[in-house]
Amino acid sequence: MIAKKQLLPKDGLAGLKENWLTDATSGFLVFLLALPLSLGIAKASDFPPIMGLITAMVGGIVVSFFAGSKLTIKGPAAGLIVIVAGAVAELGGGEQGWHLALGAIVVAG
Repeated sequence: MIAKKQLLPKDGLAGLKENWLTDATSGFLVFLLALPLSLGIAKASDFPPIMGLITAMVGGIVVSFFAGSKLTIKGPAAGLIVIVAGAVAELGGGEQGWHLALGAIVVAG
């Protein structure tokens, strides 16, 4: 029986140069999947839709640097709707509610 050689992507700049096109395509497809979910979480939590887009973009970029692996997908989770909506409802509705909830989320980390 012949053992198959497992091909893994290269690390660092060499891997970026070699795989940039497939990485960009994969990133775009994940963005297309995360976009409606991010908008839905923002809408369900009484946040402006732009906040859903910003958090998805920043979260995807930041988390990829801190908790990365060779093959992983980072994005919003539907379970956040209950948590964020509860925070907005508890801290007050309207414009002030989502400002306070966003501040609490940033402070909590």
